[in-house]
Amino acid sequence: MLRLLLIVVMLVANLAACDKFLNKGEKKDASAAPAKLLIAPEDILTVQANDLSSGPVVTGSIQPERKADLRADSNSR
Repeated sequence: MLRLLLIVVMLVANLAACDKFLNKGEKKDASAAPAKLLIAPEDILTVQANDLSSGPVVTGSIQPERKADLRADSNSR
């Protein structure tokens, strides 16, 4: 019963995803001009090259407080 329900759900999802079944043969008007995109001044960003400033140079290394090793258990099945 669960298998049949799963098959029906998958079939309906596939049909819904297929554009030709949803539009039922309706063709889009190819001669229609696409809508023009209007760009406002606040939509424009000018990119400039700047020097990056960083803090003081610090030497050393970072070490963790605790360390954990993870591996799979090969005996379980």
